[in-house]
Amino acid sequence: MQKNNTLKKVLPHIFAIVAFLLISYIYFLPASQGKVLHGTDNITAKSQQGEIIPYVSLTGDFCAWTNAAFGGMPTYTIWIKSEAPLYVITQIINFFTSGGPIAYLFIAMISFYLLLICYGVNPWISIIGSVVYAFSSYFIIIIGAGHVTKVIGLAYMPGVIAGIYLAYKRSKVITGAIVMALFLALELASGHYQIVYYNILIVIALGIYFLVMAFKTKTFIAFLKKTAILIVAALLAGLTNISSIWTTREYTQFSARGNTILSASAATEQAESTDGLDFEYATQWSYGLGESFNLLIPNFRGGSSAGKLSEKSEVYKLYSKGNRAQANQVINQLPLYWGTQPNTEGPAYMGALAFFLFVFAMFFLKNKEKWWILSISLFALMLAWGYHFEIFNRFIFNYFPLYNKFRAVTTILVIIQYTIPFFGVLALNELFKDYNRQKFLFAIKWAFAVVGGIALFFALFPGLAGSFTGPNDAIYANNSEFINALMIDRKSILRMDAIRSFFFIIAGTGVLWFYHIKKLNKILMGASMLILILLDLALVDTRYVSHEDFKTVRNTEAYFAPTNADLSIYNSEMLSPDVKSKVESFLTKYKDNSFLKNTESPDLIALNLNTDYRVLNLAGGINFSDALTSYYHKSLSGYSPAKLRRYQDLLDRGVLVQQIQNFARNVQSGQIPDSYSLLNMLNTKYIITNPNEPAFYNRDAMGNAWFVKNIKWVESADDEFEAMTSVNPREDAVVNVEFKGMELENLGFDPEASISLENYKPHILTYKSNSNANMLAVFSEIYYPKGWHVYIDDKPVDYLRANYLFRALVVPPGNHTIVFKFEPRSYILGNAINKYSSYLLLLSVFSLLAYNIWKFISASKVTGMKEDTII
Repeated sequence: MQKNNTLKKVLPHIFAIVAFLLISYIYFLPASQGKVLHGTDNITAKSQQGEIIPYVSLTGDFCAWTNAAFGGMPTYTIWIKSEAPLYVITQIINFFTSGGPIAYLFIAMISFYLLLICYGVNPWISIIGSVVYAFSSYFIIIIGAGHVTKVIGLAYMPGVIAGIYLAYKRSKVITGAIVMALFLALELASGHYQIVYYNILIVIALGIYFLVMAFKTKTFIAFLKKTAILIVAALLAGLTNISSIWTTREYTQFSARGNTILSASAATEQAESTDGLDFEYATQWSYGLGESFNLLIPNFRGGSSAGKLSEKSEVYKLYSKGNRAQANQVINQLPLYWGTQPNTEGPAYMGALAFFLFVFAMFFLKNKEKWWILSISLFALMLAWGYHFEIFNRFIFNYFPLYNKFRAVTTILVIIQYTIPFFGVLALNELFKDYNRQKFLFAIKWAFAVVGGIALFFALFPGLAGSFTGPNDAIYANNSEFINALMIDRKSILRMDAIRSFFFIIAGTGVLWFYHIKKLNKILMGASMLILILLDLALVDTRYVSHEDFKTVRNTEAYFAPTNADLSIYNSEMLSPDVKSKVESFLTKYKDNSFLKNTESPDLIALNLNTDYRVLNLAGGINFSDALTSYYHKSLSGYSPAKLRRYQDLLDRGVLVQQIQNFARNVQSGQIPDSYSLLNMLNTKYIITNPNEPAFYNRDAMGNAWFVKNIKWVESADDEFEAMTSVNPREDAVVNVEFKGMELENLGFDPEASISLENYKPHILTYKSNSNANMLAVFSEIYYPKGWHVYIDDKPVDYLRANYLFRALVVPPGNHTIVFKFEPRSYILGNAINKYSSYLLLLSVFSLLAYNIWKFISASKVTGMKEDTII
């Protein structure tokens, strides 16, 4: 009897785990067959890691700097190796799920399931909520796009709140603290602090609710004790990721998300503050007010910026008149989206039935939590509107702590991705109890009237949704036939999706009604709702990520196949006996390394890891978001919303762009004269104008370092910036007066002096110098004061900044070895703290598991397991 009771209580959890694994494997089946998604962010990330990943994989060295993008930057926002033992959790999950998309989906469902179980929801009903959370279209879309850090952060987010509910709602404070610490640590490890920030907003709203309840129930002291323990747990979670938090905070000060350097009058006219991003930039991706109906009707604003239509579409009929092959090609990549965002992969569809359940719960439940849930949901929606609700969002942007550090405000809809399934499932859970039947009738009537009414309204009158044209349609202004056909198709898909949503709402309402009149039992009701919700969401999800989107690794590697321009650079560099010797020695040393064996272009990788010059790729025009060039070269471009502030200034002011444009007009010369000094100072040795042709060789690139005759002192950053391109960089260096105390007054000049790079590693640059005078050397490397140390003949010395962007150093007379090393204390010490904090957290987790298992076994033997024994 006791064994049967035990099995009865454990079986739902076992079933849930198995079900989540099966669902994850089925939906992402190609991933288990070795295929991969090649979303844009996957390609971008791999490109920017083109130097750091090979270097660490081959040498095993510590390295936290790469010169692959934007002239050089820390790898904190690109890739960072962590040795925290906490990653054993990830390794265990990957063992059972093959990692990648399957793991992400599985973790999201398990995490949300844990949340609902900790809240006290029936395990079978909890499965439904878990599916809604993991299959909301935004989550699937970002998996397909390769937003891996965001996906991982979202997957672990519900587990954080699970621990809080255990502590406050069920008074299991220590257990809740450990659960919260574990999931928060794993969420922080994703490195996507924007998701962590939004999670904190949820926690604050929930905390306010529990605070109010504590005052009402006169349990304020108990609330404070629980809060104190949870804060300690949060600090432990933070310590397990302190290297990431520390380095990110440190780097942010010097990035585009930190303080501005140049004055507003000298900077862009739209600059508003000295701290954080610009409002217009941060809100570029803002959800339109009407676009909010996407939560209920997936194609309300057209869906994707590169969507697909059928052969029954008006666009197909238009193009098939002349060429069917062209028509088939056109309908596979159509700008169906007609909202105001620059582009989008797809809508943030929460599920028509899930949305209906959320509204039903608002009418049905007496649960006082509805108010904080409704408040945070509306707050998130208004923030997602961005510049469409400018007066509110400017206020939040300027005064809400840290909010202006993040861009793409539509991302905050992840809060609604949490609240809709959470509260909707609470209503289903209540129906499994002895519920108020009159309240049910009231709630289902109004929920159907509101949600079903909206869907039916747009099914009958789709033309009232808007004009079906968007700002991005301007490029088709000369093709009125196409625009007219596209508008008809946009209206048609909105109508069809409104009908579709209405169908699922009717079906869900029917299931609840038949359950209410006792034509369905609990099992059939729950199973029916699960099937309907999964069908609703999965059928929309496959529009954006399906089995067809998975490619073999070989097909994905085609993106990185070297071009003729890449090969020409390799051939040019190999003409140098010194370079050739280094590359060949490197290949010989690592010939048995599995990484090198599995790459198709080991020669180019070896060249990249043993040389230091920069490449400007103009093949697609001037594009500073081009990351692909970074795969084989040190590029002037890249992809990062958090570039170093000084480099961002070059782009915002148009100085670098102007020089590139001037060069493009004179490209036939094959060189960049001193009028393009900035490019030359950046040691831009090669310029790609056509990937199928040899790259241009710039004979005027200034090399890795050079000595200057004179110093031009300036009083301010604005003066420094303005003077940077007006001096002759081969003779003069612009230095800010902040470096006056560095013995720069008594410098000489030796025309026969020399300085050159002898050995290159991304984080260790070794130079040889020879001179007869005390001289100032300028280096073509980006100045970053946190972590770079310089040694002359093994003795530490100070270095300075010259020409606004570059490193400079006073070099004494004689022959010297100069070594720049990137040794950030924040990373080195932080990693040590990570390690021991992770051990402490893992010890707590395994101790908790062992205790619960012992308690479970003991209770089963004696009196049968109590309901709260296992979490």
